[in-house]
Amino acid sequence: MLIKSLKELHESLLALVEAPNQKEEHYQKWFENNRMIFSVLGFSEEIPHPCSINIEGEAYIPDFLARDCSGSWFVFELKRPDIKVHTQKNRRRTFYRDFESYISQCNEYSLFFEETDNRNFMKTKYGITVQRQVHSILVASRDDSLDKHGSSVIVMQIIN
Repeated sequence: MLIKSLKELHESLLALVEAPNQKEEHYQKWFENNRMIFSVLGFSEEIPHPCSINIEGEAYIPDFLARDCSGSWFVFELKRPDIKVHTQKNRRRTFYRDFESYISQCNEYSLFFEETDNRNFMKTKYGITVQRQVHSILVASRDDSLDKHGSSVIVMQIIN
């Protein structure tokens, strides 16, 4: 039964990814309606669109907060699979502007959780204890030619 469910989950996600003109909201809804995907990815708990407000009153709303099996929380951000990640020109690899803004967005979420008041807000509102350093998982692009390891190294260099 579980194998059948995993196969159906895979086929459902593949159909969504291959459908033209899908918006980010469609992916958000799919992940909300198919929470089993988080278990498959190694997470034990997830909160869709947790609204967090910082001291200045700015709203921070990641797509998900997801807790892994060790208890660490991650920002889980979804983007469309057709976005372009980076260009590669003469040994210099740069990110496209849209993708760079997604990286900045994830970095803002991480910085948000460094503040004790913001972590306390999450404890009060959602009953969860979020660690000070929250890493992000950015799900984006389906380009088979993309050097995923190289791209993740560059992202880590930008953030750090």
